Amino acid sequence: MPAKLPPMPPNPISNEMIWREYLRTVFDILYTAGTIPWDSVDLPTASAGQFLAGPVSGPDADVTFRAIALADITTALSTWPGSTAITTLGTITTGTWNGTTIAIARGGTGQTTQTAAFDALAPTTTAGDISYYNGTDNIRLPIGTANQRLSVNAGATAPEWQTVSSSSGVDVEDEGTPILTPATTLNFTGSGVVVTDAGGGVADITISSGSGTPGGSSGDWQYNNAGAFGGFTPGTGVQTWVVTPSSANLRSALTDETGTGVAVFSTQPSFTNTIGVGAATASASGSGITFPATQSDSTDVNTLDDYEEGTWTPVIVSSGGGSGTYNFQVGTYTKIGNRVLANCSVQLTSAAGYSAGNITISGLPFTSSSVTQNRSPVNIIGNALTTGNSLTGEVNTSSTEIIPYFFASGSLSLITVANLTNNTIFLIQVTYPI
Repeated sequence: MPAKLPPMPPNPISNEMIWREYLRTVFDILYTAGTIPWDSVDLPTASAGQFLAGPVSGPDADVTFRAIALADITTALSTWPGSTAITTLGTITTGTWNGTTIAIARGGTGQTTQTAAFDALAPTTTAGDISYYNGTDNIRLPIGTANQRLSVNAGATAPEWQTVSSSSGVDVEDEGTPILTPATTLNFTGSGVVVTDAGGGVADITISSGSGTPGGSSGDWQYNNAGAFGGFTPGTGVQTWVVTPSSANLRSALTDETGTGVAVFSTQPSFTNTIGVGAATASASGSGITFPATQSDSTDVNTLDDYEEGTWTPVIVSSGGGSGTYNFQVGTYTKIGNRVLANCSVQLTSAAGYSAGNITISGLPFTSSSVTQNRSPVNIIGNALTTGNSLTGEVNTSSTEIIPYFFASGSLSLITVANLTNNTIFLIQVTYPI
């Protein structure tokens, strides 16, 4: 509150005396206040930006220096000529904007024309770019490469550029009015080109390289052989396979065109390399038939369902235990269907490790048939045995062993450890069922 000075005398001698008596300090102000004719205030020094403000209330209130607040303004700021405080103006309903451009960060475009404003807001950056909405924002799809086509992605959520190839396929649909009318020739390259009519069937296809009128009937595949036009209608199976290529439809097409059965050829087919049956992959070497590694057994008595070649290791075994040492152990086999042809050569260098007992040769590559009494004879040549060299043998049912015998006094006897020497050798050949 400014300090009040003594009241002014009622009959001052002169104005100069008033000034000297009452205006003693810089910023002192002489004023009248309500019922007091004259009064004076010793005002403090004002700060930058402050104004001299009149009384706030009451007839004897004092004046002072202070900042002007929005509450001190009784007239709307929007009516002030030349006002630039746009944030206090509220909604602008009329007038022409004469200020600078408004930046994008402040809700504008930073431009002065419609085209320039759209370009400033667009996400595109390169010639050929496409703008699209991704569900949240408008974003940029960069321009593709030469000969690509615009497609929709696998999730059907966004556009994308796709390179047309034989694997992607090209659909050319005609609902009555041709949509492709080439001036000379329409070339289809690669695979997967399917031409269908409005009903989904195979459409007319004209294959022509000369002049003339195609022949045949509606639905025929047309051809031109040096000007001799004609047409042919493929069977239903072929038409189905053309529209929907698959191994099952190809099999149906072969059956439809050549006879009955699953897949029938009208003439004798030739294969330059190998073919695979069942789940087998055709061999990359030689020529022949490749069967699965695990036999796919057929109940048909006229079906060959397996072929295999391999090796096995023959082992001389004593029923009493122990083992011998060997000079060599060699075995091979061929399996055709349910028959095994096995050969082996085995020679000992020492039989000292065996305990007394009967001898068998074990290690056959497949277990023999379990049919009762379906035993198989074995051809055996032996040497360095105490029994002599007149030998034979058998493969019992459900077994992987060969039982050797020697002839003695017109009958067969089992070979035992006592009949072996350090150089005993067996040469064996057998064919047995499995």
